[in-house]
Amino acid sequence: MADKIKWLIATSDNSSYILKPFAWLFDKHCPECEIEILGYSVFPELPERYKCISLAEKQESFNTWAINLYSYIKDIKDEFVIFGLDDFFVTKPVNYNILNSVVEIMERHKRIGRYELGIGHQFHEMVIPYFPQSSKHRNIYKYSSDALYRVSTQFSVWRTEYLLHFLSLGGTPFEFETEGSKYSLNDGYDIIATDNEFAVNHVWSGAISSRHPGMINIEGVNHDDIEEMIALGILDREKLQYGMKVETNPRYV
Repeated sequence: MADKIKWLIATSDNSSYILKPFAWLFDKHCPECEIEILGYSVFPELPERYKCISLAEKQESFNTWAINLYSYIKDIKDEFVIFGLDDFFVTKPVNYNILNSVVEIMERHKRIGRYELGIGHQFHEMVIPYFPQSSKHRNIYKYSSDALYRVSTQFSVWRTEYLLHFLSLGGTPFEFETEGSKYSLNDGYDIIATDNEFAVNHVWSGAISSRHPGMINIEGVNHDDIEEMIALGILDREKLQYGMKVETNPRYV
């Protein structure tokens, strides 16, 4: 079932340092999942289960981010993959009741292109009940046909061919989301998400940002997990904060 879907995590030479805490949390909350790290020349030492794939000898530019991923993922024959960036820390165990249920729906409804696993963008976008007459699936929503961020780097189950369509357009992660979302308008595919309960809980705005160089967002991460990672030398207490807003964010103490 859904625990057999491969996770593909995109990293970069500049951000791969965040993979240490990412992997520690992933090992705790997603121990059964197959995972591949797609990067370039800089990978930290990770547990054996993490298959690190070099997309090129050197990361020349973020402008080739999407096409480099496309060149690798196009050879994957799986109907579905889970794709996302390296800085979305998983904060709770995967809810396989939700994940299996939604993947079964995707298997039946071939026009669902992406299922957003976490809190996602549906909280500030126009969404519509996907099964308006169903009590069983009343918490499943779809993005309106003209919603922003129909394409996203947040953790999602993607129909592999649908993900490849947007990666083939090329560009940066930002362009993958913004330009891809434009191309997806009224393309006949549905983007779905769940409300109130999520298959995967993760830090919402990402763990790192150029707005706060060197700082790590631990909003939503369990306090005991934070303290254990600090004790292990995986996190530096002085570099932790809650959130990645433009303004000042509260520090972790």
